[in-house]
Amino acid sequence: MPTIQIVEQGAHVLFARQAQGEDAPAELEWRSSELSATNLAHLDVPGNCFIFASSNVYMQSEHLRHDLSRHFQIPDWFWGGRYLSSNGSFGSDEVYDNDTQAYTPQIWSQYLVKQLEQNTGYKHHGYVWYSIKIFAFQNASGKTSVLCLDTPDRFRLRLLESLKSRGWRSDDPDIYQLHTFLLDQIINLYDESVWALRDLVRNLERGRTGIRHVEPDFPVLHDIARHAIHVSETLDVAIENMSSMLRQYTSFPEDRSFQSAEEKTKSRRTTQCFNFQMQTLKGLKARSASNQARMQNEITLAFNLVTQRDSQVALSISGAMRSDSTAMKTVAILTLTFLPATFVSAIFSTSFFDFSPPAQPKTATWTVSNKFWIYWAFAAPLTVATVVSWFVWQRWYIRKSAQMHA
Repeated sequence: MPTIQIVEQGAHVLFARQAQGEDAPAELEWRSSELSATNLAHLDVPGNCFIFASSNVYMQSEHLRHDLSRHFQIPDWFWGGRYLSSNGSFGSDEVYDNDTQAYTPQIWSQYLVKQLEQNTGYKHHGYVWYSIKIFAFQNASGKTSVLCLDTPDRFRLRLLESLKSRGWRSDDPDIYQLHTFLLDQIINLYDESVWALRDLVRNLERGRTGIRHVEPDFPVLHDIARHAIHVSETLDVAIENMSSMLRQYTSFPEDRSFQSAEEKTKSRRTTQCFNFQMQTLKGLKARSASNQARMQNEITLAFNLVTQRDSQVALSISGAMRSDSTAMKTVAILTLTFLPATFVSAIFSTSFFDFSPPAQPKTATWTVSNKFWIYWAFAAPLTVATVVSWFVWQRWYIRKSAQMHA
């Protein structure tokens, strides 16, 4: 069976060519080869092909980008910042071919995937964004070239295995049927993204401890919640892309009235495949929404557990303060009990009072100094000054505290 000879450097090309034979339907063989980025714009593709490359190669070289766009009839807006930075899109058009004087279809789409690291702890997780851009066009002979930009390596390898596993006959797939194989691999990426996020959430749930050992890392929790929001967002856009593609494929039923029975069967099977892929994406979206809700539940639970623990600590402190208050009351009662007697004994122990023990039982004397007023002259003003100073300081402290917290 003849093969296509293609050389590549910096881009990966998957291609198929129908073997020539007239006695029996010929099988199509898919092979992987390499081609240089500079020669890609001059590639003469005899059959259907998928071309994998990095958009940076062509964004950094206006010459390469111009040659590639002219060869594959890529519009200028495809390389614009608004399109390249979007989170997803789908569109189609028909381009007039001057050589064949016929219109040929074009399809373009973009899918954004956030891939999280799998089998890692929830506190140590990384992620990478894949912005997959696809541009497909069909030439006048019915052969389709699909340009796939910025896909991970496993995407290309899985696509090749998927194409090889199917028995291809002489009825070449159309531009939409080839997209079903691309969408299978895109759905695989979304599936990995959703379940990697689910593993993070599950590890978080399983690692939950009792209330006395709650030390939640709220920044990490909110990072995971942010990942959940992004995954749901990209799935929503992917579902819209899928819906637009399905509507576009089924929007012209009058075009199929001229098809043969075999072509109608192929169209019907393609529609069924699109519907199945749509339901698969919706199922992943439901799982992603569940992850997002579970993550929000974990954040709420962590916050409530911390609040409950703080309440228990505050309750313990309150109990300790009540015990301290009881002790202080006991001290205060004892102080009030002995303070009057202590005050009286302190006054009578001053030098203003003199008691002369008697030499005879009836000759004892008790003498009060006529300078006793000096005690009151110092004690009374000092007591008043102390009380006034405390009152002034208390008023100043309250005013300053209010200003600091204003």
